[in-house]
Amino acid sequence: MQNSIVVISGATASGKTSLAVDLAIKFNGEIVNADSVIFYKYMNIGSAKPRESEKMGIQHYLIDIIEPDQHFTAFDFKKMGDKSIESILKKGKLPIVVGGSPLYTKALLKGLFELPPIPENIIKSTKELIDFHGLEWAHQELSKIDIDASNRIHPNDRLRVERALQVYYAFNKPITELQNEHSFKENHYNYIKLSPNISRDTLYQRINTRVDKMIENGLIEEVIELKKMGYHPSKHKSMQSIGYKEIFMFLEGDLSLFDSIELIKINTRHFAKRQLSWLRGECDVKWINEPLLKNAEIDVLKFFETIKYP
Repeated sequence: MQNSIVVISGATASGKTSLAVDLAIKFNGEIVNADSVIFYKYMNIGSAKPRESEKMGIQHYLIDIIEPDQHFTAFDFKKMGDKSIESILKKGKLPIVVGGSPLYTKALLKGLFELPPIPENIIKSTKELIDFHGLEWAHQELSKIDIDASNRIHPNDRLRVERALQVYYAFNKPITELQNEHSFKENHYNYIKLSPNISRDTLYQRINTRVDKMIENGLIEEVIELKKMGYHPSKHKSMQSIGYKEIFMFLEGDLSLFDSIELIKINTRHFAKRQLSWLRGECDVKWINEPLLKNAEIDVLKFFETIKYP
């Protein structure tokens, strides 16, 4: 059918990128990035952005599309993702959406609702509370009223933490409840959602190895250049991404290099755990055991049969 796509979600370092490329080669596809850090220009090593050699000649969309100081929302991704998919379908190819940002994938597949206007006094008072108590306190408060939102929103993501608290204070309902009430009931695409199913020990080992490779490949030098360009975690959400904020702490003398690298590994493992928790709460995920490509091929072919893919 015309609007059929494959989605590959999963934890960081679980093998999503290579699986997407392999499936694109196998099924004449092109890839749409749904990883929020890969949207940013200049952030190549810390984001594990696929290199040209890893793309194997497959066209990728939504990579290097915004500056590190630009604001980019799930609504923006939905709009650009739809355009990318439309372009791929017009070529007669299979769109393969891949990334570890579940909110963006959900926005693409299900749509997003627009919140009612929040009163200005609530916006102001919430900001003042966070300024006074700190962001850590705000995230803890969010976990008390909306554990699902606190699990998917990073503790350093002030914009989204603040927004979720504003919604609760304004409407006396968690933002997750409002999203569930108002979310689109019909899928925007015919899709199959695949996720690599690998053991936690293997995943954590891959994460540790990946971080070491990032350092070897020049992550510190990349962050130095970003700092020279004026980007900083205190001002830009992009620089709060895992790998970048920890190296900034090293560069500014807050951590030793060893502690900075270890913190990247710890934070990445925690992030992977949150990604998996989100995915396990989704009813539409097909978990793929290793060997990933072989098992993914079988499920994609079954999907094609179900929708009578031409």
